[in-house]
Amino acid sequence: MSGPILTVLIIYILGLLTGYFGFLPPPVLGIVGLLVIIFGILSLIQGRENSRVYIYLLAFLLGAVNIQWHIAVGKGNVEALAGKPVVITGTICQEPEIRPEYINYVIKIEKAAVLEEMSGEIPEKPRGKILLTISGKGEFYAYGDRLEVNATPLIPAEPGQPGDFNYRKYLQLQGIQLIAKARQGAGVSKLGTGDINIFVNACLELKARLLSVTQATLAPRHAGLLQGLLFGSDGLIDNQIKTDFAYAGVVHILSVSGFHVTLIAAICLFFIDGLRLNRRVGLLLTVTITLAYTVMSGAGPAAVRSLIMGWTMLAARYLKRDYNWVTSLCLSALILLLIDPNYLLQAGFQLSFAATWGILCLTPQICKLGRLIFAPAEKNNVAGIPQIPASYIRQPGLLRLLGSSIGLTLSAQLAVFPISSYYFYFFSLAALPANLIIVPLTTLVMILGGLASIVGLIWLPLAGVINVSTGFITEFILMTTHWLAQLPMAVITVRQPAVYEIAVFYLILFSGLYVLQTPAVSLRIKRIYFTRYPRLIPVILTLVACLLWINVLFPEGKELELTFLDIGQGDAAVLESPGGLTAVIDTGGANELSKSSYNPGEKILMPFLRRKGIRKIDLLLLSHPHADHIQGAEFLVDHIPVKLLIISGQFCADKQGAQLVEAFKAKGTKIREASGGDMISFDEKINLEVISPPEAVIEDTNDASLVFRLGYGEFQALFTGDAGAEVLEKIDKSKLAAEVVKVPHHGSKFSWSESFYQAVDPEAAVISVGSGNNFGHPAGQVLQGLRKLGTLYYRTDINGAVIINSDGRDFRIRAGRTAPNVIN
Repeated sequence: MSGPILTVLIIYILGLLTGYFGFLPPPVLGIVGLLVIIFGILSLIQGRENSRVYIYLLAFLLGAVNIQWHIAVGKGNVEALAGKPVVITGTICQEPEIRPEYINYVIKIEKAAVLEEMSGEIPEKPRGKILLTISGKGEFYAYGDRLEVNATPLIPAEPGQPGDFNYRKYLQLQGIQLIAKARQGAGVSKLGTGDINIFVNACLELKARLLSVTQATLAPRHAGLLQGLLFGSDGLIDNQIKTDFAYAGVVHILSVSGFHVTLIAAICLFFIDGLRLNRRVGLLLTVTITLAYTVMSGAGPAAVRSLIMGWTMLAARYLKRDYNWVTSLCLSALILLLIDPNYLLQAGFQLSFAATWGILCLTPQICKLGRLIFAPAEKNNVAGIPQIPASYIRQPGLLRLLGSSIGLTLSAQLAVFPISSYYFYFFSLAALPANLIIVPLTTLVMILGGLASIVGLIWLPLAGVINVSTGFITEFILMTTHWLAQLPMAVITVRQPAVYEIAVFYLILFSGLYVLQTPAVSLRIKRIYFTRYPRLIPVILTLVACLLWINVLFPEGKELELTFLDIGQGDAAVLESPGGLTAVIDTGGANELSKSSYNPGEKILMPFLRRKGIRKIDLLLLSHPHADHIQGAEFLVDHIPVKLLIISGQFCADKQGAQLVEAFKAKGTKIREASGGDMISFDEKINLEVISPPEAVIEDTNDASLVFRLGYGEFQALFTGDAGAEVLEKIDKSKLAAEVVKVPHHGSKFSWSESFYQAVDPEAAVISVGSGNNFGHPAGQVLQGLRKLGTLYYRTDINGAVIINSDGRDFRIRAGRTAPNVIN
């Protein structure tokens, strides 16, 4: 796998990384670039043989300059509008993202005005975009509509937990600097139509008409899936279905890729050859249709990559030349990164190119390796080595097709495994059977559903007849995917690998590929394998995989780590013991369970556990049954094993609490009620001493919170739930001393007790509180009191997650967000 375009691409990417991390400042790049151009021209004039070196240097410098220029342009100049009531005028610049509960509009800002009494300057000519989210029922706007928005925009917050999805960066890579929300379209009005691309507008209008046919002729869940299969539009797909597809290892079919573009191109060529159209006309039609389809799919990196590779193949077909997939793949990557170098940092770009490379490059080698290991019986007489009759190896048809399909799936999974582990913290063991079953069926669904959508534009009843079959097959896909996703060990959680671990993985993979592709080396290995050490290759591969990923699959024990999560207006903490055990203390949640579909267990807690490689919870401790402490546990019930649940004696008196306990019981979780004086052993060196509540009934649910002290050697941390001042003052002061205290009730003034904090005498306090909450938390009285006592305090709404590490003697604290620590 070599060539000048590959070399240029690698050097250009190195330049992008150099510019992104700022290794060379712009003035230096400018001077060096000018010198390279001058010496390059002189070299060409003199006819020197090293002229190619200057081309490579220019590619490197172009990468560095291009990424810095895009970063500067992407910042825009509209961040000064954040936090101010403004009137923004702008045009919807891309297709709206439709979700069941809201619609996202990306608006290119043209004008902005603030109220006269507001201080601060704003740009006269604003440059940037705003993401407007309209929830509830309201008027629908389309691409090209010019809107006036009266709102108070904000800059997206940085991630609260280390390693969390960086929503701010994600938006910035798309040139979006601000976000705003409008319930039921309040403050939003349409002014007319702004500047639009006529071709893009026509494509999106056609897409809307096609999707209206699917919605009219299929059940909602079937229509949502078909829209995802055809156009990558997953907004109307139920979250459970997305989870099933991810766990089954087939989520890739919900994004437009080479499979989709190739299918469209193949259908076009089939009809062109059948109708015997002029070759040039047929080529032009195919190019136009595939371009329109790419635009309708959102023109993401995977779709554009597929389009460029498809066009390269069509050009080779038209010119009657051999098609080189390496050149095509590198060319598509180079074009994409020239257009927008920020693609390099996007998961979609990385996964798309890795999977394509794996399919095209690794599949032949894996099939070759398979034939080497699973040799025909007459070539393999060694005990313990699988034996396959030679007639099967040579047999064309179904068996060979099955072998190729297995090789293709394994190749794609192997190529994306480190990247997928880095972003999603798991890999699917069900991917192989799922891809063998689901992918052919989705091809059939796409053909039937696409045909029905086109027919429906002419006569809707006929589309309904066709989609009867589409619905049956779609339901079978959904049922099969759900069943595969629920199989034991279908999904393996892994710790997020480090960048160097990913680099080593690919280094070994490329080295192995080189060995298999080098005839002399490959022949030597075959001779050693068959004559001397027949088990050598399987053993070496197994050892390499184990040595490389043992720490990812099974994270080693370490010192105690206690993380207070940035989970909004609620409490949640994760304790990782030196012995590898895990405890979760409260799980966060909305203030009213019935009023919010957002679950912090799904969005924050579970991703955090997966990122750390945690596959089970040894101890779940819920302080009291209020929603902001237990809602996340609802998601944990079905998604991670919990060995022991600790609650207070009054926990089940609450209806929601009782239902949650029953759900855990049904999953085999042991339940233990605890009260003041109980000791809970956790790990060999960690104890949890319950201080409150007493066994007597306490009327107030907050006051009945479990209060306990964690002890690890000389380090102690005090957890207080939402206990009020009256309860805290009655606690035996001799049991309160701790280095760290979780401030009770999110810093409420009703939980402030100076005598309590004097007894604890903490070095640091953690306030778990939501940003912009309606309760006034934390109260000024609490903050002033902590300052008076000289206690350093952290707030999760400002500092993000608070991570504490201890070896049993000393402890260290760090914050998940770059905001400065809050101290007295």
